[in-house]
Amino acid sequence: MKVFLVLLALLSTSAYAQVYKCAPGQYQQDPCPHKPNIRPMVINDIPRQQQIAAQQRWAIKKEEIEREDAAKAEAWDRERAFRIEEAKVAAAWFQADAVQRAAQALEVRNEIEIYKIEPWRWTFYPGYFY
Repeated sequence: MKVFLVLLALLSTSAYAQVYKCAPGQYQQDPCPHKPNIRPMVINDIPRQQQIAAQQRWAIKKEEIEREDAAKAEAWDRERAFRIEEAKVAAAWFQADAVQRAAQALEVRNEIEIYKIEPWRWTFYPGYFY
């Protein structure tokens, strides 16, 4: 912001002004009412060549800022797309896990139903005998 204000001051058109300093930090265009004998301060603007040079420097700096902003926006878009894909993968994994648990529960239910119908039937449970 400070750079912008400095460049704005440098890019302004040439002007000649009389400024009266009435108190510390207080400047005005008209003479001070309580100090009539104070002489005005003369402020001259910078020469036209320096203004043109400042405008060129500002144009270059502005292009650099725009390129940096575009690069940041592109990086943000890539990061956002990556996070979306990551969320999709996580959702698919949770869904697959839920389907697998539902299938296991269905197998257990089927075994219980079969046992109710045929209680004498022998069932092999993997990992039960080792």
